[in-house]
Amino acid sequence: MKTYDWIVVGGGITGAALSYELRQANFSVLLLEPHLISNSATNATRYSYGGIPYWSGTTPLTQQLCTEGLEIQSQLTAELDVDTQFRYLDLVLTIGLDS
Repeated sequence: MKTYDWIVVGGGITGAALSYELRQANFSVLLLEPHLISNSATNATRYSYGGIPYWSGTTPLTQQLCTEGLEIQSQLTAELDVDTQFRYLDLVLTIGLDS
């Protein structure tokens, strides 16, 4: 019977990223996803606006993690030899007058 170091449940952005990082660290990984993984986003990923602004972290640590996430995403297309569809986009946030 095949055994794995890690079993990751969910093939959305978090599960896929975790599986990728574990494989980079030479762990054997089983990624479980009940739905077909394709160009269409799955579950929680579907509701994300698709951005990782470096300033979105609320602490120095989460700001660092967001910055590192941007750097990793920008390198994945070349590393994996596939178009990950990562793009740098401008983001405008607004607040209501009564806020």
